[in-house]
Amino acid sequence: MTEQAASKRTFGLFAIYYFVYASQLGIATIYLPPVFVALGLSGKQLGAVLGIPPLVGCVAPLVWGHLADRTGHRSRVLRLISLGAVGGFLGLYFANDTVSLAAVLIVIAAFRSGMPPLVDALALAKLDSRQYVRARVCESIGWISTTFLFGRVFAGTTVDGTWAIRIPHLCLAVAAAVPWLLPTEAPVSGPRPTVGDTFRLLRDRRLQTLLLPLMIYWVGMGPFDTMLALHAESLGFSASAAGDAFGVAVIAEIVVMTIASRASIDLFGSRRWSAKRVLLFVMASTALRWWLTAIVTHLWAFLAIQAIHGLSFGAFVIVSIREVRALVPERLRATGQALLFSIVGGVGGTLGALIAGSMYDVGGTALAFKVGAGAVAVAFAAMLFHRETVAAEPAMPERVA
Repeated sequence: MTEQAASKRTFGLFAIYYFVYASQLGIATIYLPPVFVALGLSGKQLGAVLGIPPLVGCVAPLVWGHLADRTGHRSRVLRLISLGAVGGFLGLYFANDTVSLAAVLIVIAAFRSGMPPLVDALALAKLDSRQYVRARVCESIGWISTTFLFGRVFAGTTVDGTWAIRIPHLCLAVAAAVPWLLPTEAPVSGPRPTVGDTFRLLRDRRLQTLLLPLMIYWVGMGPFDTMLALHAESLGFSASAAGDAFGVAVIAEIVVMTIASRASIDLFGSRRWSAKRVLLFVMASTALRWWLTAIVTHLWAFLAIQAIHGLSFGAFVIVSIREVRALVPERLRATGQALLFSIVGGVGGTLGALIAGSMYDVGGTALAFKVGAGAVAVAFAAMLFHRETVAAEPAMPERVA
């Protein structure tokens, strides 16, 4: 196989992975909660159960990321945890109360939350910038296309609710098969990372001033992740309005990532696009998005505002990953990606959901979105203190054996 053919094959495998992983996550996120309610869970019990994955995601990715860097075999660790996630999903077929559901979701989250950072670490090592961004576009396409199709085929029908388990389980199994088809990478040379190296990373000033505003920013994303449908309902829009808004958001995300891919934005060192300036622009745009979402009353305005999601998520993900990669040495890349997922998605996601829920109880969805705008504004202020890299230099130098 020629080098070009091998490169295309590797890109194809990652594209398939991102597509099916996003498919299972999207279907499970949207369509599993009604299945849980049908089992008799109250609103409070449902909230507690759904809060488990982001909570576990605060810690588990760091464990798997460190193990991958410590052993030097990232693809093998990814294979292991992928099988664990697929096996854990089997428990959903038998769980029938709050306790059993909580136990199963803990197991699933313990394995599944480690998959995205390890896949990103592998993809960033094996793909060029354009290929990586195109693969992430497949992730967005997978989310919107499969959730839309599933909703049209299964939602609102008399089909057995276990389809909301079977389809994502199948997608997860396909994703788990992909790492076995990727060539096993050579272990990273040099001394093996230790737990102390992870703490040294966390003590690095540049990484701190990056991850803190990114975490606060994700707190501000909480209302979108939890309250969009409720907010559309409170505005008197039709039942399909939230789905339409979500569709606009993901299409905008795909457009932004596609433009980034075609522009050949370099994730691996080029500073033509200042990470700090882009993130500040993203944060300012997102704060405006949430404030306008809270106050608009017309459907078309509500839908149009969600196009800012192309910046809120698409540009945010690309630039955040680029900056973390520049700050972390090669032998700690899996740990660096895990830190990004744990602190931003785990801690930020958990706090965002809790704060959004509390604000909803106090003043409804409009207040939740206004507080989200305020959180993003705080992230903007914190981002001003970030001293970004000038080149792709690690924050913590490589140790010499």
